[in-house]
Amino acid sequence: MRRRIDPRWLYSSLRPLLWRMGLLPLARRLTPPELRARIAQRIGLGGYIAPLAARAPHTGNISADGVNYIADLRADIGIGESARVFYQTLVAAGLGVNLQEVTIPMIPHSSKVSVKPNDQQYTITLVHLNPPELRLGFDRYRKSFTHAYTIGHWYWEVPRFPEPWIARMAVLDEVWTSSRYTRNILARVASIPVYYIPTPVIVAPELVTRAQFGIPDGRFMFFFAFNPGSSVARKNPYGLIEAYRRAFAGEPNPPVLVIKAHHLSKHPAVAGALREAVQSVGGILIEKHLTRAQMHGLTQLADCVVSLHRAEGFGLLMAEAMALGRPVIATGYSSNMDFMTEANSFPVRYTLTDITPEDHRLQPLLGEFYTPGQPWADPDLDHAAELMRLVVQNPELAYQRAETAQRDMLAGWSAQAIAQVISQRLQEVGTDQKSNPK
Repeated sequence: MRRRIDPRWLYSSLRPLLWRMGLLPLARRLTPPELRARIAQRIGLGGYIAPLAARAPHTGNISADGVNYIADLRADIGIGESARVFYQTLVAAGLGVNLQEVTIPMIPHSSKVSVKPNDQQYTITLVHLNPPELRLGFDRYRKSFTHAYTIGHWYWEVPRFPEPWIARMAVLDEVWTSSRYTRNILARVASIPVYYIPTPVIVAPELVTRAQFGIPDGRFMFFFAFNPGSSVARKNPYGLIEAYRRAFAGEPNPPVLVIKAHHLSKHPAVAGALREAVQSVGGILIEKHLTRAQMHGLTQLADCVVSLHRAEGFGLLMAEAMALGRPVIATGYSSNMDFMTEANSFPVRYTLTDITPEDHRLQPLLGEFYTPGQPWADPDLDHAAELMRLVVQNPELAYQRAETAQRDMLAGWSAQAIAQVISQRLQEVGTDQKSNPK
């Protein structure tokens, strides 16, 4: 009997080729979002990842002197930035690092990194790839999975971890994640241990000026940055725009709202509405590509960074702003509350609300990950507006908290601080394996 080909597997396999040929972007431009959503739901494309064969838990000797590090260090998205700072931190911990690079398809790659050549095969592997991309490392560096104690490093933002991703734990011995919030989500579904290992926060701002971005001098600057591909509904720029409107409507010389949208042109379904919304409040939308050093410099220009997100898997913008000594106003919910307190920032009150199908009508495939019916935050926009007015009217209070934040980030989230956390956990792995051989 002829075997039926799973259309989800076929699409998963051909998707990188279709993207490089330009066929997938063309189809997305020509196909209405509602039709794309129906197709995705009909054949199960959204959230689909081809299965991997399970591997037996590692039983050999383990040495904590180095790691095989499987990651995409050149990716110009959040997972790439996270991978880069973890690489620097592993080196700062005095570990040998055998970088085994992969390239995640369909995302920009422009970040330059400097790595130290090392081809030694270690007995611990750290895979800094989320579940959908984990196959890239598994297929290319199979020995690093089968002949080493293997750790996955994952991020996630909402309470329901995608069911197809759970099976990826079958090729791992443990999972690390960068917040207590996400650790609790993963622990509910995990068949292996889950550990909280914070993301290191490393900032190295390039000197930039307001004039480079068309930002007027002499006006208080609120700043937000996000990647629309990470879910516009989750990042919630429209909530920020409305809070700004409520705070400063009618003022003759209000603060300026600046929003940096990464790779907005790649998301035409949402780009037009965002441009119009920013323009409606006299804000400035920055779309051009910036290096990480330039992003840090732009963040440093801000008088206050604001994020009215609905859920975060870490909260890199907020963490970097605090490390740079910038006042931060942000939704007091999810992973950012590991490092935000009433003493070092301005948490915004919220209520929980359910994700709805409408949230991802224009980004239908994301609706397959952030499935309706599970809760995320609905930030109190009146409270956010109140806090925005407060930091303008009371800059001394704002910068007192920002100074506290900078000290907190240096103490708990610097490369040196996280290097100690990583070294301790790897030593525990080696000790546990010796005392409890499988």
